[in-house]
Amino acid sequence: MFGLYFADRRGRRLPETDQAAQGPVDDDGLDEQEEDSLGDEVNAVLLSLLPWGISFLFHVGVVLLAIFVVWSTIEQLNQEEEIIIPIARLSKTPGAPLKMKVTKKKIKTTQRVRTKSVRKTTTNISNRVDAEIPLIGATGGAPGKASPFGATVRQESGERATMYGSGGNAKRLAYIIDASGSLLDSMPFVINEIKRSISELSDKQTFTIIFFQGDDLVEVPPAGLKKATSELKQQVIKWVDMDSGNIVPKGSSNPVKAIKLALRYKPQLVFLLSDNITGRAQYEMNQTRLLTEIKKANNGHTKINTIQFLYPDPLTKIGLKPTMELISESTGGVYKFVDGRELGIQW
Repeated sequence: MFGLYFADRRGRRLPETDQAAQGPVDDDGLDEQEEDSLGDEVNAVLLSLLPWGISFLFHVGVVLLAIFVVWSTIEQLNQEEEIIIPIARLSKTPGAPLKMKVTKKKIKTTQRVRTKSVRKTTTNISNRVDAEIPLIGATGGAPGKASPFGATVRQESGERATMYGSGGNAKRLAYIIDASGSLLDSMPFVINEIKRSISELSDKQTFTIIFFQGDDLVEVPPAGLKKATSELKQQVIKWVDMDSGNIVPKGSSNPVKAIKLALRYKPQLVFLLSDNITGRAQYEMNQTRLLTEIKKANNGHTKINTIQFLYPDPLTKIGLKPTMELISESTGGVYKFVDGRELGIQW
């Protein structure tokens, strides 16, 4: 023998004599053996890794679940509405006697009184508002000169709003104001109060003002809830001023459209002012129907502070509860009756 070697399937070399002794090599048999061996090795590796894989997937699932729970909680907290607490008080010093101011000229209760004669009686009130409310500029700086629009604008740190002593800690506000002919003689008082209320809003609050008369409504531009910046408040105050001619009391009152529009904006608090919310003549509305309409429209659970202005609700003469009071009760707001004493009017 020359000591020839033959290579087996694993790379080893066999002597020629061993090769002869073993006989011819069966390639198919070796392939099957190798495949079985390789499969056993793979299975062994998979079995050894399986517990680790299961543990890894379990921990990943726990981490993802924890992240989802935390995210859901944060989202829920962010979406929760603030608790709006309506307030009602006669003045900033509850318990103190009212300061009665007697004007030189009485205001008649008929719709025929011209606005010009009323302005004479409101001059002192307008001046007093201007003197007591300092002007804050566009940058929120120091007090400046009085606003040329009959009221001044200032910034406040807290989120609050008031109108004729009623108010609340709301960030989103809507003012719904009766501009029917019955307020022809008293609208200047209302406008002055709107100016004062708007001027005290902070730039963290948003608001809108909607007037209603007959079947029409007039929303102070721009439409929708707008941020109470100094510039925007100056613009609104100028727009609602009686001299602008944008608001002229006329006709009868139908508040439904104005209320529905305001509630679509989902404000947290609404100021609703009227001397006779159910109207009269062709615009007279059933009290129950009005309350039902408001309930349907108020899906945002807005609180409505109602202000019965100057005259008692005519429905009280037939034994019914004032409609404005029922509106405030049904929405969690407060009811306020403002008579001539708070305006310094002698009846």
